[in-house]
Amino acid sequence: NGKVEKKQIIMPPEKVEDVLICFNPACISNHEKIPSRFHLLQTPLRAKCHYCERVMEEKQILENVR
Repeated sequence: NGKVEKKQIIMPPEKVEDVLICFNPACISNHEKIPSRFHLLQTPLRAKCHYCERVMEEKQILENVR
């Protein structure tokens, strides 16, 4: 029997670290002991690898979560 006080739009962070795996087999983050880093791009949701700069679409992001 709760009452909604207010609604907020939740946005993903601009950067995520060590959450996703880069889908590029040649990416350095897949071969070295370094954390993966991605810049998240909004509307539509995409993730750009900090190291190889490959861009994953939303479907690929969901498939590559650690």
